Amino acid sequence: MRRRWSAILVLLVCAVGCSLPATTFEAYRSKAADAAQEVVSQARTAILTAHLAGQNRLLGSAVAVQLKDAEKAAATAVESFASVQSPDARADRLRARILPLLERASDAITRMRFEAKRGHTAALLQLRSSLIEPTDALERWTGSNA
Repeated sequence: MRRRWSAILVLLVCAVGCSLPATTFEAYRSKAADAAQEVVSQARTAILTAHLAGQNRLLGSAVAVQLKDAEKAAATAVESFASVQSPDARADRLRARILPLLERASDAITRMRFEAKRGHTAALLQLRSSLIEPTDALERWTGSNA
């Protein structure tokens, strides 16, 4: 009996920890759009947070918390999409186009958090500028694929 429960537990852990492939291009595109929308939302939060920090309208601790939350949500969206197996070559091409943008935006948010924790507002504002391009590209893509 104990062996049976152990086997069931192992199966449950695998089912929860493993991502299922998208079975169609449309399903894969939908997962890409969901990830892109989430990353865009978090990037816009980070951009606004940096803007307000640059105007001394937010306390340093609030900036750090906002960026930490944005970083976590964006990274989760990127990791979730990255783990989805693409169903075909067309989806592979979509992945090659979208995943680097997702990663660039997520990485910029992470670097913004580092600079905010260090109290480097000028660097935070510079990173904000580098976040705008991948965010705009993702937003354009989601607008034409939603």
